[in-house]
Amino acid sequence: MNGVLGALCVIILLILLSVPLYKNVNISGWFIENVETNSKQITSDHQYEYCIELVNTFQSNSSIRLYLKDMQSNEEIRMKLKLP
Repeated sequence: MNGVLGALCVIILLILLSVPLYKNVNISGWFIENVETNSKQITSDHQYEYCIELVNTFQSNSSIRLYLKDMQSNEEIRMKLKLP
């Protein structure tokens, strides 16, 4: 009986301690992308708007994307870039 009561106390204690840990986890950068952009530019023919996006800078899953928007159709495209 004491073993069951002790196990129940441990389970309750683990549940109570896991809630603050779950709430305090920083999900930015691995679950939610952290994106930094430069100012948006418009091409000389005014057909496209573009900028460079730095995604999750200084992390192992970092990448660079080109954001491109067609001004007539409002279609947005993000192309992943490979840099040396």
